Amino acid sequence: MKGVIKKGVIALSSGGAALTYSLTAFAQSQVIIPSCPLIPETLCELEGLINVVLKAILAVVGLIALIYLVIGGLRYITSSGNPDAVEGAKNQILYAIIGIIVVVLAWALVTFVLNRLFPSAT
Repeated sequence: MKGVIKKGVIALSSGGAALTYSLTAFAQSQVIIPSCPLIPETLCELEGLINVVLKAILAVVGLIALIYLVIGGLRYITSSGNPDAVEGAKNQILYAIIGIIVVVLAWALVTFVLNRLFPSAT
């Protein structure tokens, strides 16, 4: 057991020494790293990234609510006067409209907050 611990300590210390020497070697040369070579400049900054991600999420949720609304309309059309089916379709349409309103209000809130926190984001 002592041999395993001794080998582990030696391996860690030699690995640490190798890492230290490599860092000093890199520190002596000037390496110019472009900030964001492959992605648009607006995504390099935190506010641009937050803006794009939140708007994409809101767009997906809004699309889902719109699809839910269409399905509710189709359920209402095909209910054939069945009171339970009509009630379920009306509820689905109501909940989809509420979902779309929530998405629009969330978009407005996100835009407002981002404009207050980062005036150059939008």
